[in-house]
Amino acid sequence: MQKNLFDPKGNGFSPLVSNRVSKNDKGLFECQRFARNFIFGLEGNLLGSDEFSAELVRELLADCKPIGSGIPVISHERLSGNPHAGGFDSEKICSRLSQVFDSSKIFMMLREQKSLILSCYFQYLGMGGTLSIQDYVNQPDDERLPKFSKSFFQFNHLISRYQKAFGKDHVLVLPYEMFRDDPHQLLEKLKLFTGAVVPDSLPFTQKVNSRLNAFLGARLRFLNCFTRRDSLNGYSPFFMGKFFQKLDRSLRKRMGGIVPNFIENAEVAKHKRIIQNLVGDFYEASNCETEELISLDLKLYGYK
Repeated sequence: MQKNLFDPKGNGFSPLVSNRVSKNDKGLFECQRFARNFIFGLEGNLLGSDEFSAELVRELLADCKPIGSGIPVISHERLSGNPHAGGFDSEKICSRLSQVFDSSKIFMMLREQKSLILSCYFQYLGMGGTLSIQDYVNQPDDERLPKFSKSFFQFNHLISRYQKAFGKDHVLVLPYEMFRDDPHQLLEKLKLFTGAVVPDSLPFTQKVNSRLNAFLGARLRFLNCFTRRDSLNGYSPFFMGKFFQKLDRSLRKRMGGIVPNFIENAEVAKHKRIIQNLVGDFYEASNCETEELISLDLKLYGYK
């Protein structure tokens, strides 16, 4: 959606783009750039509790011009909170958004929790994490350092927060599985909600941000200490430099092309079984409340 819908190509939406572009905005889609002002400072630092200035962001907003003639939009998955850190600043970001966009419409996309945990785990490995799936999901609470928490995926809390801040009629929540199975149905609901004029010729089958090889990611995770330097591995002191980082990525890409599909599928299936055992019915009550909040039967899409 960020690449092909919330873009400046005349597909019904127009990203809000400021003239002030920092080095931290490079590589982002246009619709993502302004959204960073609710998470990071102008120098790229993570905003503390008292560092956000709604007045400053409104000044930046006044300098923004939508690219194109569609519905102005900003979009960034980080606006809901960082899943690898338990969404520790999710509530603050909601408050910041409501201070600047008091009458805007909010679109959220959910994903069935066990599938989402699997996706987050392999993203975690790709960014430098070294924990097993068991240790990733069951990380102990630590008041000094935010970590993954499966409680963050109890969606009813996030949805309720935004409905209170913007009004229930101004919040549309749909499951990713609807988009996967019938993208036109989801698009029709989004068009009705926003009033955007969206063509039917979008590249729905194009894969964006697809997962790296699961087998290699899981089996070679200990090498991340040497080839990645990220907050997810404590900025590893064993990092061997960018040359080895690029070499590692190149080798994994080549090796991924020769790993048989049945091995890759078996690795994914194994992690799904582990997640099922770790999670059980943890999300059942939350999903029932979510169904009430969004007036949609999530069981039709595999939520339990």
